[in-house]
Amino acid sequence: MAIYHFQAQVIKRSVGKSSVAAAAYRAGEKIVDEKTGLTHNYANKSGVAHSEIYLPNNAPKEYKDRKTLWNAVEDKEKRKDSQLAKEVMVALPKELTLEQNVKLIEEFVKDAFVSKGMIADANIHIDNPENPHCHILLTTRHVNESGFGLKAREWNSPINLCYQRKLWEELGNNQLAKEGHAPTLCQASLKDRGIEREPQIHLGRNALGMAEKGDIGSIGKVLEYFDISR
Repeated sequence: MAIYHFQAQVIKRSVGKSSVAAAAYRAGEKIVDEKTGLTHNYANKSGVAHSEIYLPNNAPKEYKDRKTLWNAVEDKEKRKDSQLAKEVMVALPKELTLEQNVKLIEEFVKDAFVSKGMIADANIHIDNPENPHCHILLTTRHVNESGFGLKAREWNSPINLCYQRKLWEELGNNQLAKEGHAPTLCQASLKDRGIEREPQIHLGRNALGMAEKGDIGSIGKVLEYFDISR
């Protein structure tokens, strides 16, 4: 049964994060960070089933290239505490095929983010068939043909997040129903739905392997990253 899982986080330089490193890992690619000279090589990473960058109409076409895009982000951000990117991660309905999930992600990304002016770098991971999911890295600045401009503070509105969460539920259920499956996605909490059971934790294959071995200490930081599935 498809479950609802939607998590948002910020990629912050202040805690040692890099948007280039984040993009390389999620896409399973080798990318050089031109600001630091570091090479982030995840070309041998398995499980990346589909990667695509979605641009607003007014963005430079060269930003379709992952290296160019995220190095431009790093170059624009001068502060030590810069918020480099935002990330939304969603669980994909495992009842759907890869092609069907690609269509679902494309519709969601274009409606929720690209139509507002964001550039979205979407990467579908199926390293665990029971846990297909998509990482969506998002830019934080207005963009035009010349490149990035001012920070888009209006994108931080809680109203936008509520809209995105609801939209994912609606589009996911529409796609499930279209393909002959029960529309089971619901953003409401188990408590709000009157369901008395413990929420499930949505983890990747590596974290699940650590949990099965009883290595709770090792998965502590992983658990901090993930939401509780609702």
